[in-house]
Amino acid sequence: MKLLDLSSDEQRTRSLYIVLAIISGIVILVTGSYGVVATSQLGVEVVGETLVTVEFPPISGLPLYKPKPVTWLMSALFVLAYAGLNLNRKLISTFPPFLLQSLKLFSLFVVLLAVYEIFFNFTLWGSLMAADQLRGQLNPDILTNPFPLQTVQWNLVFATKMFMLITAVSIYFYYFLQRLVPAKRK
Repeated sequence: MKLLDLSSDEQRTRSLYIVLAIISGIVILVTGSYGVVATSQLGVEVVGETLVTVEFPPISGLPLYKPKPVTWLMSALFVLAYAGLNLNRKLISTFPPFLLQSLKLFSLFVVLLAVYEIFFNFTLWGSLMAADQLRGQLNPDILTNPFPLQTVQWNLVFATKMFMLITAVSIYFYYFLQRLVPAKRK
């Protein structure tokens, strides 16, 4: 089987998913490597901070939109999940109905937990921003969640984007399985 096969619509779609998965994998590898190296070299103790405090391309690169590495990482992880599920549609459709139903329940459970975390993060973020604004030192990119451990803090931008990603992937996974299960019954 060729990596890129453009002989039919189905093969073109599969080739597109393969290309998207490869590009996403490269973005994830580069962004993740940058995060690990920058964190270790700078001695940062806040999870995700190195992926939030820089912009790539630099500010002059794109005048209206200034994405951060965490945005590239979140986008690439979503595209990889989407492409990966669609590339493995036939394999997943061979799973027994009990397993498919269990996966649907699990995906909804993950959505429930992730949505709670998003609301918690936005509430905490808003409170911390209000307090910082009163002190005259507002910078939402450096706000952290010190709970439950003071020693392992999470950057709120990073945490919120990762939980948004988990929510989106879980919702899509449920939708994917929901479409797959009726097709399997026919």
